[in-house]
Amino acid sequence: NAKVKDDYLIISKLGFKLKLTPQVKAIQRAAFKPVYSGYKAIVQYKTNRDIDYLPDNGRCMGIDPGVDNAFACVANIQKVPLLVNGRAIKSVNQYCNKERSRLKALQARHHQLESIVDTKQGKKPVYRETKAMRRITAWRNRKIRQFAHKASKRIVDYALSCGANTIVIGNNKSWKRSSDMGRKNNQNFIGIPHKVMIDMIQ
Repeated sequence: NAKVKDDYLIISKLGFKLKLTPQVKAIQRAAFKPVYSGYKAIVQYKTNRDIDYLPDNGRCMGIDPGVDNAFACVANIQKVPLLVNGRAIKSVNQYCNKERSRLKALQARHHQLESIVDTKQGKKPVYRETKAMRRITAWRNRKIRQFAHKASKRIVDYALSCGANTIVIGNNKSWKRSSDMGRKNNQNFIGIPHKVMIDMIQ
């Protein structure tokens, strides 16, 4: 029973009140998603804005996704190309994977949150995630989201500075699922949120 009143989302049964942006006048759905440190409120609403895309003016920008350079951007005019450094997010992913591996080894050694299940190969231990594992995953997700927002903003600003009305970007279906570049390169490539950033740019 959620309602919007004076720019606030109010759910009286829960005693919940959340400040909304002024353009939200009516909501379609309100939901709560459990996250590591509590709950995240998800509010869906309709906007009345119709997006008018600019006509093709002959100027375009091409983007090549990668690993060390998360995105390489170049326009078809004489302007210095833009490289978005992906080494920082690669480092975050490597640290998170290493830390999760260490925590899993500790968990197995001390039999934390362990359940024994019957399989075709016999009895095997199954482990649930610990608080420390959830904490490190939440930290990585925040870092990735921050990187995606900042990088997509830089790319859009670069496109506007070039006067480019069209952006061309590589996005192959199932490219991460079927990538075969070796174990290390696969891990680095899969950890960079290319699809999230493509959606943000769009």
